[in-house]
Amino acid sequence: MKTKLSLLFYLKKPKNYQKGSVPIYLLNRAELDLMGSKEFASDRLAQVRDTCLFCCFTGLAYSDI
Repeated sequence: MKTKLSLLFYLKKPKNYQKGSVPIYLLNRAELDLMGSKEFASDRLAQVRDTCLFCCFTGLAYSDI
């Protein structure tokens, strides 16, 4: 059974929503190199680091991987 959700359901903003610009922080090449050279004890953390760096260099969103 399909349910019909109203448009207001999708447009409802959270209580703490504030209008205005959001600051954007960019990493420079030295910071990316520093992150890439970081050694982790866990293989899983190293995989997350590599995935994050891949996203930084390709522009692909982390959630798309």
